[in-house]
Amino acid sequence: DRYDYGVVGTVANLASRLCAEARGGEIIVSARAAGMLPPLLATEPVGPLTLKGFRDPVPAFRLGTAVGEIREASDQAPASRPRPVS
Repeated sequence: DRYDYGVVGTVANLASRLCAEARGGEIIVSARAAGMLPPLLATEPVGPLTLKGFRDPVPAFRLGTAVGEIREASDQAPASRPRPVS
């Protein structure tokens, strides 16, 4: 027997939308997830993002292992990337 599993709901939808916003090598997390991370991990706000399926803009954060790593990723960002909604 073979079973297929799927995930539905707000959390799964949010995770999918945040993954779609991330560029190669990036991890974008929600404010709730960022608040649960250990202090060793640095985060940088990427602004509230307007995501399909969410009425209000969603606060989001880029995850890195150190502040320097986040800065390097930001410096290498292509200019054509959509900007977060202010």
